[in-house]
Amino acid sequence: MATNGFRVMHVTDYASAYEGAFIRQLRMLDEEVRSRGGRPSALCLTARALDRPWREVLEADGWELRELPEGATRGQGFVASSIVEAARELRPDVIHVHFGTYDLSARTAIRRLRRQLGANAPRLVWHYRTALEEPVAERGPLRRAKDHLKFTRAGRDVDLFVGVTRALGREVADRGAPADRCRGIVAGCDTDTFRRDVATRRRVRDELGVSEEDILVLHMGWSWHRKGGDLLAEAMRSLEAGTASGDLPRIVACSIGAPEDALLGSVRALPITDRVHEFHAAADIFVSASRSEGFGNGLVEAMASERVAVAAAAEGQLETFAGIEGVVTMPVDDAPALARALRTLVARRSEWGRLGVANRRHVVERHSMRRWAADMADAYAELLPARLAPHLESTTSEVA
Repeated sequence: MATNGFRVMHVTDYASAYEGAFIRQLRMLDEEVRSRGGRPSALCLTARALDRPWREVLEADGWELRELPEGATRGQGFVASSIVEAARELRPDVIHVHFGTYDLSARTAIRRLRRQLGANAPRLVWHYRTALEEPVAERGPLRRAKDHLKFTRAGRDVDLFVGVTRALGREVADRGAPADRCRGIVAGCDTDTFRRDVATRRRVRDELGVSEEDILVLHMGWSWHRKGGDLLAEAMRSLEAGTASGDLPRIVACSIGAPEDALLGSVRALPITDRVHEFHAAADIFVSASRSEGFGNGLVEAMASERVAVAAAAEGQLETFAGIEGVVTMPVDDAPALARALRTLVARRSEWGRLGVANRRHVVERHSMRRWAADMADAYAELLPARLAPHLESTTSEVA
C-alpha cells in the first residue's frame, strides 16, 4: 500500500482567466493522488495567476499555492531560489513543471536540492503539450544547438519527460532527451463537462442568430496560424459560393480566441471564454485544422459533445481519432481539402446523430481525463514506488 504523505508540487506560468482543461486535469490528478493516500497538491504560479478566480477553488480544496517570479523578467538563479524555498517548505516528492518556461529554473533548483537533501530530494518531471511546427530534423543549427543544451545536457537531471501524446514523447526524445526517460501519457478530456446538451444548444444558437437549419462550424483560434484559422477563412470563401448557388445550406463559422482583423474573412471571432462546452453543444461541426498539435483538446471535447469534426493529420492528433468515422481527415496546411471535408460532412447530415454518439463513446473509453490522471499517477509511482502505489490497471504508454 502507498505510504501516506506523497505530494506533487506543480510549477507553471499558466495564468488564463479560466481554469480550462489544464487546471481541470491537475485537479483530477490531485484527486487520484489523494485516493492513493497522498497529501493535497501544491502549485507554484505567477502573481497574475493568483488573481484568477480558479485560485480560490484550489485553495478551498486544500491546495498549497506559492508565488513565483515571472520567468521572462528574472534570471534562472533567482527563480530557482523561489522553487527551492517552496520545495523545502512544502516537501514534495515530485516537482512537475508544465509548458517549458520554468524548465531550466526547476533544473537548477533540483540540483541545489540534491546537494542539500541527497536521496530525499524530489524527482523532476518536465511536461510538454505543444508540438513543434516543423520536424526536429528540419530545425536550423541554432535551434538544434539550443535543444542539445537543454534536452541533452540539462535533461540529464530530469527524471521523466512527458508528452501529451506518444508522438510528442518521441519528439522530445528526438530533441535530445534520454529516450528511456521520455514517456507519452495521452492527455484526457473532461467527459462530465463536455457532453450533449439540447437546452444549451438552443440557447446559444439563438444568441448567435443561428437557426436549426443553418450549420454552425466551431474552431479554436487562439493561436491563429498554428491552429489553421487562415485555412478555415479560405475554405469558408469556397463554401459561401456553394451557399449562394443553393448547393449548400447557410454555414456559419465561429472561432474562439481568434484575432479580430482582416484575416478572418467571414469567420466570426468569439472571445476566449469559460463557456467552451456550451459552444461545443451548440455547434454542428468542429474544425481542427492545426499545422502542428500536441493533443487536440478542442477536438476531443467536440467528440465528447457528440459533434462530428474535420481534423488535420498532424502526427500527435492522429492518435485521438484514427479510424473514427465521425472525424474526416484532411492533409496539413490544405484549405481546399478542408472545404471538401466540410462538404462531405454536410452531405452526411442525416448521420450526424449516429456518428456523434460513436465519437463520444470513443473519447469516454480512450481519452477520459480520469484515465489520464491514473496514468500520470502511475508514472509517479514508477519514480517513487516506496512512496506511491501504482493503479491496478495501468494504461501508461512508453515511447516506442
